Amino acid sequence: MSQDPLITRSLLLGIYCARMAGVDAVPIPHDGDRPGEGFWQTAFRANGYVVSVHRISYAEIRRDRRQTYAHTGLLFGTLSKARFRFYHVIVPCYRQHRLLIPVENLANEYFPDELYDDAARATLHFPLVYRPARPRFDSLAYEDRWDLIPPPAVPARKAA
Repeated sequence: MSQDPLITRSLLLGIYCARMAGVDAVPIPHDGDRPGEGFWQTAFRANGYVVSVHRISYAEIRRDRRQTYAHTGLLFGTLSKARFRFYHVIVPCYRQHRLLIPVENLANEYFPDELYDDAARATLHFPLVYRPARPRFDSLAYEDRWDLIPPPAVPARKAA
């Protein structure tokens, strides 16, 4: 698996962390028009659920220098494509974070009403330095939370 150049570093890290936590994680092969041509670079399956992978490698320092954030955009229309989001926050000079956030929690916090169209946007902030100010969404509470992925569904037995 690690020999395939199409698999990104963040994807490999997500699969590795999931497996170390006892979750069955596998890359998702391309199908359809490109069979046998590698794997999706932006998602993998964990216990059968799709986990999208996002790498964030830049930071924003607030004007008052009281907080430093990494941030990324959320597009409402893309939240339904996966059950979980794995954020690999790797900003130079700061501690690395590996966050597994259920999409349902993101949708409830940033898009509380179902009146949004697919183009609705929001910004998700990841604090890089701890400060007393609490962010709108406590993303660091989801660091390495592989226990949030339900166990794989057991197929029902046929009655004899």
